[in-house]
Amino acid sequence: MFNRNRDRIDKYINRQLMVLERGKKLPSVRTIMQECQSSQSTVQAVLRQYEEKQLIISSNRRGYFKAERTCTPDHIEEIDLIYCTTAQNEDPLMKFHGEFSHLLGRFCGEKWRSVRMHFFESHADLNSLRQLACNTRCRACIVVATPNNEVGKILEECHVAYVNVFPEMAQPDPYSVNIVIDNEQAIDKSLGHLMNLGHRRIAYLHNLRENEFIRDLSMRKEIFYRRSLEHALPLNPEWVQFGGYDSDTCIDAMVKILSTNPRPTSVICSDHHLPAIYRLLNDYKMIPGHDFSVMSTDNLPIARIMSPQATSLDISRSLAARLAIDALEKTLAGVQVEHMMSIDSEVIIRQSTGLAPVDNIN
Repeated sequence: MFNRNRDRIDKYINRQLMVLERGKKLPSVRTIMQECQSSQSTVQAVLRQYEEKQLIISSNRRGYFKAERTCTPDHIEEIDLIYCTTAQNEDPLMKFHGEFSHLLGRFCGEKWRSVRMHFFESHADLNSLRQLACNTRCRACIVVATPNNEVGKILEECHVAYVNVFPEMAQPDPYSVNIVIDNEQAIDKSLGHLMNLGHRRIAYLHNLRENEFIRDLSMRKEIFYRRSLEHALPLNPEWVQFGGYDSDTCIDAMVKILSTNPRPTSVICSDHHLPAIYRLLNDYKMIPGHDFSVMSTDNLPIARIMSPQATSLDISRSLAARLAIDALEKTLAGVQVEHMMSIDSEVIIRQSTGLAPVDNIN
C-alpha cells in the first residue's frame, strides 16, 4: 500500500507540473493528501524527490513551485493501450479494432518509445485495472471500447491521462475525451445509397442480442427504424433480424427475410455476414448487385475479396487513431480538448449494390 500511495502521488504531481506554467504554485500538501488519499509524510517524501530532481522549488511557508526545468509530455516514453472486448472469442469487432490497434500502435511509435497492450473482457476485472492504473509506469492511456464509466473513474482517481475511443456505454465518459462514430451519418449514408438506387424495401441484419446494449450497435438499430419511418419506407418486422456471429445464424436470419412476401430488395449487414449472405443468395439463384443488393459496414478486407466485391461503409480507423493521439497529447499538456469528437463515414461503392428491380413497390 505504501508503494501504491507513492505511485499515485508521483503521477498526481507529474500531471500538475505538465499543466502549470513555470513559477506557479503546486497544490498544497493538504490538497495532495486529500486527492491521493495518503499521509503527510508520504506526500512530503515524494515532493523531496521532485526537489532533488530540480523539478520543483520549495519556499518556506509558501509551498512548492514549478521550477524552470520541468516535466513535459515528451518525458513520457510509453503509452498503455487498454482494449475492452465485447463478445469474447466471437467478437467480429476484433477485426475492426484489430486494424485500429495496429494503426494506433504504429502512430504511437512516432511519439512514444513503446506501447503496452492490455485486454479486458467487457465486464473488466476492475481490481486488475486498478492495479495497472496505480502503477507508476501507467501515466497515459488510450482506452478502446470502454464498457462503463467505472473504467474512467479508476483512471481519474489514479491520475492517469486518458482518451476514450469508440466507448460502448450509453453516456459519454465525463472525465475524458470521447472519440465516437457518427451513427446517424452511418445509417443515413447506408440508406441514402440504397434509396438513390431505387430501393424501398430494405432489410437490416444486426449483431445485438436481446436485452444487450452496445452503444454503436444499439444506436444504429434504433436510427434504422427511425429513418425508415421518416422516409416512409415499408418496414416489415421480419426484415430486421439478428445476424449473429456465425454463418448458420446469419443464414437462418436471411431465410426469414427472403421468405417474406413481398421480400426486400436489399440488406444492410456487417462485413462478417457477407460470406453467408452470398452463399444463400446463390442457393436462391440470385446475384448480389443484380437481383439483390448487399450493403455492408466497416469496409474490412473481406468486403474487397468477395465476388462481386461488396459495397461497404468505411469508418476511418486511421483518423480515429490520429485524433486519439492528438487528444492525449493535449490532455497531457493541459490543453482544453473537445469532450466529444465524431468520426465520419464514407460509402465505398463496389459491385454488390445495383438498381432496384422494377417490381420494387411499397
